This record gives sequence, structure tokens and C-alpha cells, in this order.
Amino acid sequence: MNFIFLIAYICLILPLYYFKGISKGIIFLLCLLFLTFLFLVRDPYAAADSVNYIDMAGDNIGNWIYIKDQSPIWWSINRFLADSLSLPPINVIQVLAVLPITLVGLTSIFFSAPYSLVVFLGSESFHLLSFNGMRQGMALGFIILGIGLYFYSSYFYRRKTLSNRIIYISSYFSLFLSAGCHPSALIYLLLICSSYVINIAIRAILKLRISRLSLLMFLFSFIIFTTFYLTRNEIAASGWNRIVSTFLSDNIKSSPIKYYIFSSYRILIMLVSGYFFLSTNLTSIKMMKQIKPIKTWVYNMICSYLPLLSLAVYSPVILSRFSHFCIIPTYFSILGLTKIKKKPPYLLCVILSVCGMLTYISPSVRFNLLG
Repeated sequence: MNFIFLIAYICLILPLYYFKGISKGIIFLLCLLFLTFLFLVRDPYAAADSVNYIDMAGDNIGNWIYIKDQSPIWWSINRFLADSLSLPPINVIQVLAVLPITLVGLTSIFFSAPYSLVVFLGSESFHLLSFNGMRQGMALGFIILGIGLYFYSSYFYRRKTLSNRIIYISSYFSLFLSAGCHPSALIYLLLICSSYVINIAIRAILKLRISRLSLLMFLFSFIIFTTFYLTRNEIAASGWNRIVSTFLSDNIKSSPIKYYIFSSYRILIMLVSGYFFLSTNLTSIKMMKQIKPIKTWVYNMICSYLPLLSLAVYSPVILSRFSHFCIIPTYFSILGLTKIKKKPPYLLCVILSVCGMLTYISPSVRFNLLG
């Protein structure tokens, strides 16, 4: 029973990496079958925080009122399901667990890029954030949907029609919702924007031509991030003392090594998939118009993790939490490769399939599914 999901993954998902000529409809269907099996068989009480989330969906609202301030959008959806629809707490949590993968699946269907969904199903972030860190999981789903809608409206469906404008506005609305689901989503989006502006500034400096707007945007993003970073309770004066003492002592050795390993693992997958995507040549003008901007944004998503590496010194736990967002550039790297070649390169398929099996072997993932 402990490896029942690994067996299901090997039977339904793993062959998609190795067999050629499988239609997109069949791939989406197999993903749906796998998800149906997973949600029907898993234990909804298994995840460590499931008891807390069930309590949040119940009548003890006063115990969790601080969640309303930290994650107002997630809290509103939670209370809508519990109060307006009168769903039992366990059913509320089930619906909330399904929403992130639904948003990701819709994005893959929108682009007709099934392998991006396949890769997401093989990531540990899907399980750990859908069933345990549910607020961040929903934020991640809205980020992927928002960025996907932005790409589609800006680079794939560029007609000046009402429907395209609706899609464009919906992309920003989705990103707004993500920031209201978990504070880490706002920080991540600011880091992406900062990385984008910094790269523009660097190119402008190299050309000896600095755009005033780019410089102002960079300074604004930098000030916002720095202010947020320095005013956090965790990074008060004692926090800075802890950072300094870490360099001067053996604190790193005493920190939970598992968080460094997990973070490094997610970052490595992001870098590998990003390398394959960014190094792929574009052979047509159409691809240049559609895929090149996505390459630029994926590159900036990857660069946005450079400031977060400082968290490895201060708190490996916080670094591990942010490293779950590595699945976003990984997802869009696979999406881009799917649009270029219809399927990721064979070597990358082998790497990602092994990562998928490691996910379902992982004790933390099995615990979140079966307890």
C-alpha cells in the first residue's frame, strides 16, 4: 500500500516520457485518470497540517483569524465553501486541495502542452503544497495560471479583440489572487519583476544608454523588497546577529540538512530544465515571436532566486519553502519545449521521469498521501 501511487505513476505517467506518437488527448486523459486515482485513494487526514486546515473550515474561526490577514483570498474561498455552500470541513479541504492542480491543468490545456502537466504531476511540490502547505499551493496555481494567460494574450493570441483583452486582464487578476493566498507569492513576483528590470538596466548600461523608466522601476522594486525583508520580525536585530554568528560558528552544520538537500534538489531540476529550454534554437519567425519572450521571462525567473540564496544562511526552512516555486520556471521551460519540439528532449525526459519516481518513493510525499 505504501507504494501504490508509485505503481500508478509507473503505469500511467512514466510511459508518456518514452513512447513516441502519443496524442495530446491521450496524455491529458492519462493525467486525469492518475489524478482521479490519487484523490480517491489518498487519505485526506494524512498530511501533517490537515487537522489545522479542517479546523479552519469549521466553526473555530477565532482560532485562525490571523490567517485572514496573511492570506485574505485563500480565507475568503475557504469561508465561501464552508459558509455559503455549507460544505462539511473535510469536503472544503478536499475542494481546496483540487483547486491548484485544476489551475495548472487549465493552463496546460490552454496551451495544448500536456507535458508541462506531466512534469508537474511528478514534482514533490504538487503533493506537499496541495495537501499540506495549501495556502502556498493555491498561490502557486494562480501564479502559473496568471503567467500562462499573460503569455497567451501577449505572444500567442495577439489580436486586438475583446476576448484577448479579457484574457490579458485575467492574467493580472490571477496574479493578484496569488498574492492574496500566501505572502511568499508576493515576494516571488516582486523578485521576478526586479530581475527583469535589473537585466534591462544591465543591457542599457552595457550600451551606455540607461532608460529612466527602467531605472525607476528597478529602484522601486528594490526598495519594496528591501523594506519588506528588513521589517520582518524574523530579521530584526537578533536576526542579523544570527546571520553573522552563522559565518563565525558551526551553526550551518547544526541546521537541518534535509532542507538544504530538498532546496538544492528543486533548484537543480529548475536549472537543468531551464538549460534545455534556453539553449534550444528557434527555427522560425513565428517561434521567435512566441517563444523568445517566454525564454526571457524563464531566464528572469531563474535569476530571481539569486537573492533567495542568502536565506540558506539565515533559515534553511524559509529557503525550502521558497524553493517550491522552482516548479514554475520548470513548468514553463517544459511548456516552451513542447511548443518547439512537441516533446522535451529524450535526455531531459529520462531525468524528469527519474525525478517523478523519486517523488513517489519520497517518505514525505507518501506521508502526505497515506499518513
